[in-house]
Amino acid sequence: MDNPVAITLLVPCFNAAQHLPRLLEATKRQTIPFHEIICYDDGSTDETVAIAKSYGAKVLQGTRNRGVAVARNKLLEATSTNWVHFHDSDDLMADNFVEVMSNLAAKASPNQPIAFICGQDEAKITPQTPYTAQLTYTNPHDFCALNTADQPKFFIEKFVHLNTAIFPTKALREVGGYCPYLRICEDVDMMVRLTAHGVRFQAIPDVLVTRVYHPSSLTKKTGSVERERYRLHYFNRCAKRLPSTYHPMLGEIALFYARRFYWQGHITDARRAIQLGKRCGVLLSKDTSRSHRLIAKVIGTEGLFWLLKRRSQLGRSST
Repeated sequence: MDNPVAITLLVPCFNAAQHLPRLLEATKRQTIPFHEIICYDDGSTDETVAIAKSYGAKVLQGTRNRGVAVARNKLLEATSTNWVHFHDSDDLMADNFVEVMSNLAAKASPNQPIAFICGQDEAKITPQTPYTAQLTYTNPHDFCALNTADQPKFFIEKFVHLNTAIFPTKALREVGGYCPYLRICEDVDMMVRLTAHGVRFQAIPDVLVTRVYHPSSLTKKTGSVERERYRLHYFNRCAKRLPSTYHPMLGEIALFYARRFYWQGHITDARRAIQLGKRCGVLLSKDTSRSHRLIAKVIGTEGLFWLLKRRSQLGRSST
C-alpha cells in the first residue's frame, strides 16, 4: 500500500541494543511503511549501530554522548520529508501507526501548521515481568482534551510524550529545533514552543504507541534532584516565550519547586526558583496562610522557608 504522506521515523539511540530490535520489528509490520528510518547513535558502546543497520535503517553516528536533544536535532537535520515522527528506541508502536497518522496529515490545511497526537499505553518491565506484559496506567483518551484546551497550559500541566506525535518538519526547524542544554524536558519544551509559534495540536483517541518503563530507562537513571533542575530550566524557558497571562501559573510552579529544593538543602536551586517566581509576579504560593504572608513581608520568601523548616526540625527533635 502506498503512503499518502511521507513520514520519516527518527530514533535517538544510546546503548539501545537490548530494546531497539523490538521497535524495528514493529516498523516492518506497518500496514503503510515509513518513508525512511534514521537512527542517531549518541556514542553507544554496545551493538546499537550494527543492529540498526541490519534492519536497513540509515545510521548517523556521534563521537560522544551529548544527550537526546542533540540527537534529535541531528536527526531533524537529516530528514527530507515534510513530516517526522520521533520514537524512543525502547518504546513500541501499533502496526497501523503510520497508516492512521499519515491519513490525518493528508487532510491537514496548508494554512494552519498542525501536529497530530495519538493515544498512549504504558508498560513496565521488571526482572520478573516479561516484555509483553502491559500495565495501563493512564487513560489514553486524556490527550483528546487537548483539542479544546488552552494548549500551552495543557502541555505545562500534563506530560505528552513525543512518541505520540507526528510533526511538520518545517515548524520544528523554524523554532530552532530542540534545546541542546536540556537532557530532560526537551520534548515538552519543544511542544510549548511550537504552540507559541502558532502550531495547533490535534489529538485522536486511538492508542497507537506504548511507552515502556524499565530499570535502564533515562528517567530511572536520572536522579530526582537533577530532573527537577532540568524542569526548572524548562519552566524558565516557558516564562520567557509565553505571554504574561501564563506567568501566574508558572510562578506557582516555581514556588512549589523552590520549597522542595529548600527542604532538601539545595539552597542555590531554591533561590533560582524563587527568582523565577518573582519574575512571574508570584512571591508566595496561593495556599500560603495570612500569618505566613505577613511574616514573609518582613523576612522574604527564603526567610519564611528557613523559619518553617527550622520549626519542623525543632518539632521532630522534641518528639
